[in-house]
Amino acid sequence: FTFGTKDWNLHNNPLPIELLSFTAEPTAQGVLLEWVTASEVNNDFFTLERSKNGIHFEVIGYVQGVGHSSQKQFYQYTDSDPYTGVSYYRLKQTDLDGTHEYFKMVAVQFRKAQQASMLVYPNPVEQDVLNIRMAGATTDKKINLSLVDVHGRTLRSESIYADDAGHVAYQLNRLSALPAGVYFMVLQNREFRITERVIIR
Repeated sequence: FTFGTKDWNLHNNPLPIELLSFTAEPTAQGVLLEWVTASEVNNDFFTLERSKNGIHFEVIGYVQGVGHSSQKQFYQYTDSDPYTGVSYYRLKQTDLDGTHEYFKMVAVQFRKAQQASMLVYPNPVEQDVLNIRMAGATTDKKINLSLVDVHGRTLRSESIYADDAGHVAYQLNRLSALPAGVYFMVLQNREFRITERVIIR
């Protein structure tokens, strides 16, 4: 068979794009779709489609293609309102002449994060230790802890871990070395970001 012509010389009928990868990943903002092309010929645009069952799809967005390229091109699109649970995404590519092709779909599981909450005490901090408690189920147990000053500079940064119930109990030490003032405690991962104002005396 040939592609779009009766000419049996396939070199005269290049594929519109050479797709290297197409992935879907759950994030705090939704489902991040990323794809990479190795080359493009007459590529007009991409269409992102979503399905709950892998059979019936709906269009969720469009991304403009570069047209012609012999170098790697990187694309991304975020589905900010994804289905809860397992869903399927597929990529459709449309040429400048209106012809199109579909690529293999990918599956992803998305769970909306429960509202996370944080308690820090004692606050104001008058000793050397700040206790940190967090509640809120998370599928990503690794959490980045940052102590930030009012100028946005990160003074302390550590990785901590939630237990199976999504709870954190942690002590931040050596705070007496910091100047008195207002700071911000930030806990974040791919699913949430919460901030608490901290006063050190």
